[in-house]
Amino acid sequence: VWPVELKKINSKLRVLETPAPLLVPIIENGVKKLAKPFLKEYLKPVLKFKADSLVLGCTHYPMLKKEIAQLLPKGVRIYSQETILPEKLENYLKRHPEIDSRLSKKGRHEFMVTDLNVNLQAAAAELFGKKIPFKLAKY
Repeated sequence: VWPVELKKINSKLRVLETPAPLLVPIIENGVKKLAKPFLKEYLKPVLKFKADSLVLGCTHYPMLKKEIAQLLPKGVRIYSQETILPEKLENYLKRHPEIDSRLSKKGRHEFMVTDLNVNLQAAAAELFGKKIPFKLAKY
């Protein structure tokens, strides 16, 4: 779906989609050190395509952003949600002050998860630089 949306912005855009099915299990199992050979394989079509930009299309992939950047030629831009979403949300809230005015400004964060394991806790601590108090979501 997203390539269609990108082409609405620029019809001359060339888009390559390439799957990377083993990266999520590698990240979720806390074995990022095993990712490099898989990244090399998954990035082969991207390198052959001579991409000038790479969109990390999964919430997990920013955890490997540094490793991915090391395998790409200099100048290839990497886009991922942790750099895009905050700015987009800020712009949205500026355009919709009625929503912004209803939001709490107390700075409280809750992290809800459907599965809590040591690998998730370690990854979150790496990402946020501190231990995260997760709450198990109950359905």
